[in-house]
Amino acid sequence: MKKNFLLNKLVYMVFVFIFVFLIFPIFAVKISNIFKGEKISKNFITSVNAINENEFRGIWFSFLEWQKYNNFKNEKEWEKIIDDEIIKNLKILKINNIFVHAISHSDSFYPSDLYPTSKIISKGEGKNLDFDVYKILVNRLKENGFKVHAWINPFRGMFENEYIKIDNSYQIKKWFVSKEKSDYYMIDKTGRYWLNPSNVEVRNFIKKAVEEIIKKYNNIDGIHIDDYFYPSGLSINSIISDDLKYYEKINPKININDWRRNSITEFIKEIYECCKSNGKIFGVSPQGNMNNNFNSMFFNQEEIIKKGYLDYIIPQIYFGFENEVNPFSSCVEQWEQLLLKNEKKDKIINFYVGLAAYKCGIQDDFFAKKGKLEWKNYNDILKRQVEFLRKIKKCGGYTFFTYNSFFYPEKDLKDAIEKEKNNFLAILK
Repeated sequence: MKKNFLLNKLVYMVFVFIFVFLIFPIFAVKISNIFKGEKISKNFITSVNAINENEFRGIWFSFLEWQKYNNFKNEKEWEKIIDDEIIKNLKILKINNIFVHAISHSDSFYPSDLYPTSKIISKGEGKNLDFDVYKILVNRLKENGFKVHAWINPFRGMFENEYIKIDNSYQIKKWFVSKEKSDYYMIDKTGRYWLNPSNVEVRNFIKKAVEEIIKKYNNIDGIHIDDYFYPSGLSINSIISDDLKYYEKINPKININDWRRNSITEFIKEIYECCKSNGKIFGVSPQGNMNNNFNSMFFNQEEIIKKGYLDYIIPQIYFGFENEVNPFSSCVEQWEQLLLKNEKKDKIINFYVGLAAYKCGIQDDFFAKKGKLEWKNYNDILKRQVEFLRKIKKCGGYTFFTYNSFFYPEKDLKDAIEKEKNNFLAILK
């Protein structure tokens, strides 16, 4: 009898403790809000952790990751790699959005009628696989609750010795061997060819590729492109002449740089409208440096935001806090202000930030001046960056470049990334 009395008393005390210290404060706040005229959300108890539940946590799965995982021999082996490694690792970082390369260098990681299969997964340009590796990956990711975005590099192409090896039936090969080659291609200082964004035929071709991806993988959430619009360093005085030849040929009656920017804006509009008509979201990840976007990549971020041609934007703010030219904090704030100033009231563009996981532990941040050693000297930069982003009202989350950086880093960076990862994981729920 005495035992039952003590047990009941203990249960009663636990109940009182929970009510007084945990439940009552929440109700007190809500009751206070009622008197202030505020509505009560049906999910107000779970909304306490809304910043963590709704936070966009992305990662890029690039052609480098495909290269890491190209040793599968059959469907079962590929499924096992996905389940035992990829999904397991994504869950460690609590990732909820993944950007999977579908087209990277005018080649594809899926069976395409427009592009040759990437040599990375087929062991040779244009050789077909026995099964659809992209479909299996997308399906397993979706089944595990991830949002999946098909990531394309629309204009970056191959080297000459690679084009020679692909079948003549591909449109990109036909353009490459045609007399009008300079209408379709530019070439950068490394010898890599790029499709010309100002050519309407090229843009229509890429739009067909987007439609092909959506049709084949209708369970994806959207289409994603990054900052490869024009080759870096392209200018009217550059050794790159193919772009200039085409410009002079069609004679658009405007400055060549404005012509390039107009072409990219039109391209973004076309892909955005294509995604909208197919019920998919569309976003871009430009460089973090706005001047580089405008003057080198010819991505007119302000105009594109004003026009509302994006569902989200993820600038690659791959800078440390001590970076003298583009310190992380001020760069994030500049992007926030650009969005707040230019986005339409009826078209809100989501804002996420690309973070440089690949820089953790590096000996010298090459493009920095004052902050060259920052990534070597600290092992909590990603943690502090995420904490900073959570204070930015407009920012809804972040995306890491890349998956390999966390799970298959260079040997000399392994210890540093492990410390960074552990510090970062401590602030996740």
